[in-house]
Amino acid sequence: MHPYQPQQSPPFVFVGGQPPAPAPRRRNPAAIALIVLSAVLSVAVVLPAAFLGIRYLTFPDGPHRTPPRVCATLTGAQTRELIGAGTPLDGKGLGGLGDPENTCAIEFADRGTLDIAVTYRYRDWRSSGIDKAREGFANRSSLIRQARVLSAETVIAGAGDESLCVGVADLDTVNVLYDCVIRDGNARIDLTYQPSFAAESDIPEENRVTARTLPGILDRTVTEVIRPFALDVVAGLT
Repeated sequence: MHPYQPQQSPPFVFVGGQPPAPAPRRRNPAAIALIVLSAVLSVAVVLPAAFLGIRYLTFPDGPHRTPPRVCATLTGAQTRELIGAGTPLDGKGLGGLGDPENTCAIEFADRGTLDIAVTYRYRDWRSSGIDKAREGFANRSSLIRQARVLSAETVIAGAGDESLCVGVADLDTVNVLYDCVIRDGNARIDLTYQPSFAAESDIPEENRVTARTLPGILDRTVTEVIRPFALDVVAGLT
């Protein structure tokens, strides 16, 4: 007598001898759309960032990196003679656009006051440090030229890549205010010179400032007073 053997089912035989093809997998349209959207957003973020990074690296900062202590640059013999017993005072801060700005204020013993400000501009993704300094020079030039009744202008020979100096006698016919700006690379230098005040009653009529005499007064003051300081500051840029 044989032991009990469980009944086994006969093997399943496919008609035609081949198993049926598996049913196609159904894809979720919402999931596909989400994947596509994520890819598009990734490209939209990565490509501009990469482009701006490359663009930033192509812009030079300029030759100057750290603004100097401005008063420390005033080492020329003519400059030291002009300062004499005056009191230069260094300052440090930020310019109107947030860039580093160092200053030197000089009160002469007998010549009035001279204020010097040095601002460095640096590159960003839009433009180079030099281009930004050019723009700052143009803006400053436009400002010191505007709304002048009696004025003249000249350049400061040999100072920087470009310069402008404007002499203004708007308040009276005696006192002249001198506003100057220089650009050297990515640095902008502003100089404002106010000679000692003189009362009109103390100045003979023939020595008053006129449209005819102001250009000569400006050229003489720039050559004798302003230019030595401008050359020292430009030479001391780092």
